[in-house]
Amino acid sequence: MQVLSGRITLDTSENSWEGRTGDLLVIPPARHSVTAVEDSSFLLTVAKS
Repeated sequence: MQVLSGRITLDTSENSWEGRTGDLLVIPPARHSVTAVEDSSFLLTVAKS
């Protein structure tokens, strides 16, 4: 997930990561959620191996 603008949090039941404009976050292989801390946009890219 690439944060295009703003600030978001990516949460699982065990961890939390903050992403800001330009950050790249790897989605964990667990149930997760994304919350916009401020007006934000992000690009989700899915790749299968």
